[in-house]
Amino acid sequence: MALTALLLIAAAPNVAVEPAPDGRFRVSTVIAGDSGMPEDYARGLLRLRAAAEEQCRGRGRAISSGTIEANRVPHRPDRLSLAETYACERP
Repeated sequence: MALTALLLIAAAPNVAVEPAPDGRFRVSTVIAGDSGMPEDYARGLLRLRAAAEEQCRGRGRAISSGTIEANRVPHRPDRLSLAETYACERP
């Protein structure tokens, strides 16, 4: 199955998966940005990780690049977009 097809399968509601350079992929989700609640950020990060693990199923572990991006969503100042880049690596 092609990587593009896998990216479409792994994309869950509220989570987007797109190709990144060097065989990696970028996972993103949107959270309520104005609440200031740590639980919102934690749930968003867990969604990113779960989508990355699903993406790597059968191909190794999802390894983060180590950087999480948080940006305001254009035209929706009450929302934040969280994104992280991952790679699938065999142990």
